[in-house]
Amino acid sequence: MINFDFLKNVQLVATESKIATPGRVSVSKQPAEGADLRLMKNGAIYPSEALVAKYNLEFPNRGVSSDAQGFDVFTGGAWEMYPAELENVVFIAAVSKSLPKVSLFGKCAYQVDDTPSSSVIEQGSVSAGKLVYAALHEAYGFEFAEDQQFVDLLIMEDISIPSPTNVFYIPKPLLSRKTGVKSTEHLRRDGIVVNPLVIYNPVVVDVCNDVPEGANVEESDDLSNEQVVFTEEAKADVVVENISENNQAAAAFDAQTSSFHNPTM
Repeated sequence: MINFDFLKNVQLVATESKIATPGRVSVSKQPAEGADLRLMKNGAIYPSEALVAKYNLEFPNRGVSSDAQGFDVFTGGAWEMYPAELENVVFIAAVSKSLPKVSLFGKCAYQVDDTPSSSVIEQGSVSAGKLVYAALHEAYGFEFAEDQQFVDLLIMEDISIPSPTNVFYIPKPLLSRKTGVKSTEHLRRDGIVVNPLVIYNPVVVDVCNDVPEGANVEESDDLSNEQVVFTEEAKADVVVENISENNQAAAAFDAQTSSFHNPTM
C-alpha cells in the first residue's frame, strides 16, 4: 500500500493554460502554377485566377447581359460524336453561361441587390465538382488516395477536337424524377472549342541528367534545391510529353478525329 502522506504538503508548479484543439491544415483553393483547376476531395472545384481571366468565368450581376462563360465537362465514352474505338478521355469546352445545363461555373446564388453571393474563385460548387470527379474516374480510373486532399487539372489547349459542321452535340446526364433511371441527352453547342482535360503532372527534372532543350538552370548554393525554369515553348513541349505518357489517346487525336460524326437526333 502506497503511503500518500507526501501529498499533504505538495505544491503545484504554476504553468500557462494550454487547451488542446484539433489541428486543421489549410489547403489552398488555387491550383498549382501551370494547372487550371483544383478539385478537392469533398467535391468542391476552383479555377485558377488565370483561367478566370482568360475565359471570363466571373459571374455577372443578375439580369445584366454578359459574355461570361462556364464549362461543359463530359467523357468520350458518353459522347456519340466521339469514335468508339478511341481511348476514353475527359473533355472540356468553354460555353456561354446563358446556355442550358452548363456543367461548371454556370450558375450562382444572388444577393438581394442582384450581385453574386460569391466570386467564381470562392464558389467551389460541390455538385459540379462531383460531376468532374465522376468523369475522371470513368475515363482515367482516378480515385483520391486516403491522405490526398485535392487533385489539380490541366486543359490541353494545344489539342482541340474539330467538328465537320462546327456543330457539337454534347452529352448531358439525365435522371428521371419518376423512375430514378439515369440516361443521357445531347445538347447542341455551336462553334465551341473542345479540349482534353487531364490530371496535371508537374514536370520534374533531375538536374544531374539531361535538361530539355530551351530550359535554363538556376544556380543554387544547395544543389538539392537546384531548379529548372522552362521557356514557354519548352514547358509546353515537356508538359504535353509528360501527359501523353499517362493519356495515350492524345497521340491519336489528330490522326483520327476525321472520323467524327453527328449523332442521330
